[in-house]
Amino acid sequence: MTKSVRTLLSLIPCIGGYLFLVAPRMTHRPDRTPFCGVFYAHRGLFDNHSDAPENSIPAFRRAVEAGYGIELDVQLSKDGIPVVFHDAGLKRMCGVDGNVWEYTLEELQRNIHKNNESAGMRTLRNHLGDDIAFTGVWPDVKDERELEEAELLDGELSGYVFTVGGYTIRSAVCLYQDDEEADYTQRVPVGQDAIAQYREESWRMRGPGSGVREVQVVSARYNGAGSDGWQHICIAATSIRWDESINFIAALKPAASAPAEQEVLFILKQYTGDSFGVAHWYKLSSDGNVTEYSEHPYDPESFESSWRD
Repeated sequence: MTKSVRTLLSLIPCIGGYLFLVAPRMTHRPDRTPFCGVFYAHRGLFDNHSDAPENSIPAFRRAVEAGYGIELDVQLSKDGIPVVFHDAGLKRMCGVDGNVWEYTLEELQRNIHKNNESAGMRTLRNHLGDDIAFTGVWPDVKDERELEEAELLDGELSGYVFTVGGYTIRSAVCLYQDDEEADYTQRVPVGQDAIAQYREESWRMRGPGSGVREVQVVSARYNGAGSDGWQHICIAATSIRWDESINFIAALKPAASAPAEQEVLFILKQYTGDSFGVAHWYKLSSDGNVTEYSEHPYDPESFESSWRD
């Protein structure tokens, strides 16, 4: 018997053992019947050149509406929060360097928002004309910093400020009362005891009936002459069946030659529900006036008329 044959024979037990270990179990197999005969949309029914990119709520909704199951990808952010994202790196989808696990959830959200810049700018040009001149676009911001503990207001867990054009934006994560006595939209902050408990066991208090709700509160101020100080812009919250997120921020003037006091700030809050989504646009003028424009898919004419007004 040649040496090569003896070597091959000696490998047979190893190969057999490997095949036994990786082979499907012979008994007590899980019941896969509920999953049979169903087509699955890989990363949702997506189109990365539309408003339903891969692994997004709109892509998942399209899959459900088409009768498909959904496959998705989950990774952990730097601060240990599960995020739905396929690639290890952010370059392909977000245009920035680095991997998912190298960024906190807040940093990831701001990087992903880079994909929303062109769509947001296009919407503003469609309604305001091609002569508008952008003076700043989020997330390309200036003077960004995290709020110190002493700067936090009642009910605030954390926050940061940054400058877009001639405006300073303050974004804070707040814990508001949300029960029969006060709805979270009334912005009633909880006490320090509730905040301390939430910091320790937030996962226990995020479900319905907890009496509190974590929200993102956005306010802004004009930095030029005649500023009226901080103005409340909007609240973004989440639920089991719907989600609100800040998707776009930009400052602009009606023309490049327009005076500084004509600069305005636009903030887009996107509502995503089970069956439809609503785009809420907020405009802050240098005089402190806040105007809202809502784009509802079932009533597009009201959105167009509000912009004309």
